[in-house]
Amino acid sequence: MIFVRTYVMAPIIRNDPVGWLDNYSMIMQIKDGCMIIGMKPIMVMLLMITNLSNSNLISQLDSMPASQRNAASKALTAPIFAQHKQVHATIIQHMTSKNISITEATKISNYILTFSDKYNVDPTLILAMIEVESYYQPNRIGKHGDTGLMQILPSTQRYMGIKGELTDPEVNIHVGCKYLAYTQSRFGPDLGIVAYNQGEGNIVRGTFKTTYLMKVKKVWSTMKNRTSY
Repeated sequence: MIFVRTYVMAPIIRNDPVGWLDNYSMIMQIKDGCMIIGMKPIMVMLLMITNLSNSNLISQLDSMPASQRNAASKALTAPIFAQHKQVHATIIQHMTSKNISITEATKISNYILTFSDKYNVDPTLILAMIEVESYYQPNRIGKHGDTGLMQILPSTQRYMGIKGELTDPEVNIHVGCKYLAYTQSRFGPDLGIVAYNQGEGNIVRGTFKTTYLMKVKKVWSTMKNRTSY
């Protein structure tokens, strides 16, 4: 099946007197007049925003329990998704290519978009930092007690005034976005990233290294090349 770039969506059909469509079906009308009937809405949405037919994504979506599929569908239609749908799609694609389930990728993407928007930091930078910091492991604990997706220290969490478990992706990303916004406002874009990882004191003393920054920028550049705002 080939998907063209631009789609026009028809409404979900809830009452089908002929019986050809069920409650989870949708008509997707392509601009050349062809129509695809009977695909689950979440599959259509994801294929529409990514502009490709990815058999792995389709398989994951189709095998989801109904409750998970409905949750993912709600996440994909959340206001933050509507505002940043291409970034959202790119983040999900990138994470699923790293063997993260689409349910988890969608959840993490929503947290990234929500809190990066709140604190005015780049969402693709946040994703790059998550990949370098923890490689998407929400329960990872570092040797200094740095915890979760963005490897947050408990002292940093207290400093940011955000309560909750750092192994909770929502809490972790919230703290990480707020702290990055703070370090970048104090030290600038690049040194702010370094300060996030190595501490503000090392920046002030000039005793920092740029290895972490280079790793983050390598992943970040890949994300930026695939995303336009």
